[in-house]
Amino acid sequence: MDTSCLINHYSKFLREIYFFHGEVSGSFNREIKELYTAVENQNHGMNITPSKIKSHLEVCLDEIFSDRTTESEETLNLNTMLNDLNQMARHLGDDLSMKIVPLVSMYLEETKESDTVSKKGAKQAIENMINRLKKCAKSS
Repeated sequence: MDTSCLINHYSKFLREIYFFHGEVSGSFNREIKELYTAVENQNHGMNITPSKIKSHLEVCLDEIFSDRTTESEETLNLNTMLNDLNQMARHLGDDLSMKIVPLVSMYLEETKESDTVSKKGAKQAIENMINRLKKCAKSS
């Protein structure tokens, strides 16, 4: 089967999540960049479907959402973060956008303007999601 005509959704998602993670954490993670570059160059993760990405993102968002707080020293505005994620999702192409935008919008509906989350917790949740997706890609 010729996979060159297929879209590597995993690669597209990793590239965008690299920039999103950088915005959330305040610095860009070289390991994520190396991962998405390798995935692009070697066409890994073709088994990662938009639905699989959506389910892993949902777990990530659940982790972040459950960590709403004002107690942490370094917090992020949850509403702003979700709006940024929604913008990122719109650059992923139709298949991925159709899965991710409604998911993020659902979380946005439940978010107050004043909701904040721990910067460290959000960063960790995103990294956990990337690692879970990486394991799925390796199992193919």
